[in-house]
Amino acid sequence: MQALGYREHKERGTFEFPLEFYHVDLSHPQYAMPFHWHMEYEIIRILEGEFDVVLDDSRYFAKAGDVLLITDGILHAGTPRDCIYECIVFDCRLITQGDEMCRSYMKRIVDHTYMLQSFYSSQDTEIHDIVWSLFEKARAKGPAFELMITGELFCLFGCILNKKLYTKGVQEDKRRWAAQIKGALSIMEESYGSLITLEQLSKAAGMSPKYFCSFFHNLTDKSPMEYLNHYRIEQACSQLAQREGSITEIAYRCGFNDLSYFIKTFKRYKGMTPKKYELQHEKLQQNENNDKSTKLW
Repeated sequence: MQALGYREHKERGTFEFPLEFYHVDLSHPQYAMPFHWHMEYEIIRILEGEFDVVLDDSRYFAKAGDVLLITDGILHAGTPRDCIYECIVFDCRLITQGDEMCRSYMKRIVDHTYMLQSFYSSQDTEIHDIVWSLFEKARAKGPAFELMITGELFCLFGCILNKKLYTKGVQEDKRRWAAQIKGALSIMEESYGSLITLEQLSKAAGMSPKYFCSFFHNLTDKSPMEYLNHYRIEQACSQLAQREGSITEIAYRCGFNDLSYFIKTFKRYKGMTPKKYELQHEKLQQNENNDKSTKLW
């Protein structure tokens, strides 16, 4: 799974079958999920541990067995705690090209006439069983897996509608504030390697600096500048894991003009120095390659 930007533009799967499967554990270079959004749908299943997830202005503490459904354009982020999770990200045209009856149901979902519930507890065994079956088919990619996955997606959405796990109508207020915060996040994504001021961010959000700070903290539990530094460190982690230069080069590329401050900030967020992180990830990668080699023989 590649590093995530705030507004993802990654093509999922193939044009004919736009779906991608991701497995995320501690070895992933961007283990924590930064705030971002995309126009595809995403289903997340929690395999182990806990996942603190923010979806627009709602917060969920998902545990092993729980499921999250993220629809198009939803601003979301996640902080894993000893967590292993998997994601399926897909374009809804996969399931809007069926017969007329299926299209009529899916149209109400896609145009937000039905606002689907986002969180599904492991106690909902029917949803749980469908999602687990969906993920196992996506992981295995056996013969004709595209047909089986499409069928499971129809089962999932049909089950959600049958149980009436949705509200009706587009929530305009929520969409409006999400659009405001996305303006500030886009600046962070595009210019994190440069100097960014609070005034720039608040202006992009259409708010006064004071109100923006309060609004942003309520959403993320961090001040805008704290979050910017956190995002810079996440980008640095991705570059260190992929060995895209020396520690000094990566520090400057990620917006830190002082190497000692970069190391101090990195250690505060990651609990280790950049060098130790680089060596740890290199070791994990070697172990993974050795496992693959062993399986081949």
